[in-house]
Amino acid sequence: MSHAQPDTPSARATLYEFAGGREALRRLAGIQYARCLTDPVLSEIFGTDGRPEHVDHLADWLTEVLGGPKLYTERHGGHEALLGHHADLRIDDVHRSRFVEVFVEALDAAGLPDDELFRRRLREYLDWGSRIAQEISQPGGGHVERPAGAGLGLGRAGRRARLSAPGRCPARVA
Repeated sequence: MSHAQPDTPSARATLYEFAGGREALRRLAGIQYARCLTDPVLSEIFGTDGRPEHVDHLADWLTEVLGGPKLYTERHGGHEALLGHHADLRIDDVHRSRFVEVFVEALDAAGLPDDELFRRRLREYLDWGSRIAQEISQPGGGHVERPAGAGLGLGRAGRRARLSAPGRCPARVA
């Protein structure tokens, strides 16, 4: 089985592979989280002190949702645990939009591929996922339903996120 080179789009590459794997996503997570702690809007949610383990948690989440190993599920409890971390944070539209903007800016700083389709797919996922985080963060936000067997990733149960997937809801990119 051959793996796509990080700088070459491939119909067979997962977003995880195309991004450059775990090392690239850990670098992205560190840059993005540092920005959240210093951004005047996002520090309302993230604070300014930070938690040392957050970067690894974020890198594990990115690894899993972009089609890599299921590290977030194995190490941190999966989707339900992720939702629990966002409960009662009271994320508003300004926080949500700024989070996506800062994340997208961090792609360049982390040296991730400057490929239009890759960036679009990632932004679609961030928009979609941040809306779920916003919903669950409200008082009484409750639980966001997911299909039985669905993982954290962009694909339907058992499918992996692919760079060449047609533009549909990121939860259903196959």
